[in-house]
Amino acid sequence: MKNVHIGSVIREKLTERGMRVTEFANALHCNRSSVYSLFERRSIDLELLILISKILEDDLLALYLEDENQRKDYMALIETNELKIKELSSDHLVKIVKTWKTSENSDIL
Repeated sequence: MKNVHIGSVIREKLTERGMRVTEFANALHCNRSSVYSLFERRSIDLELLILISKILEDDLLALYLEDENQRKDYMALIETNELKIKELSSDHLVKIVKTWKTSENSDIL
């Protein structure tokens, strides 16, 4: 697996797209300080990374792929998870983010 500091990558993508931190925080249903905390993280929960990928319109999980077979497996996983995310209610997304915010001292979302 590639060594990726995902928080730095997310910050770069946000800047590339000209998206403000406040706008990104609103899309994630969290506050700005939680976004800044996210920028410091080396790892992230898969569901949250998929949500961020959708918000930023970028395939961030591809950063971790090393070969074409992994890419195929990844694409299948994304399709499955996209369906799950579409089924999530706003309340459930808020619960995911609240869990993430309470684990800010952890290195894993």
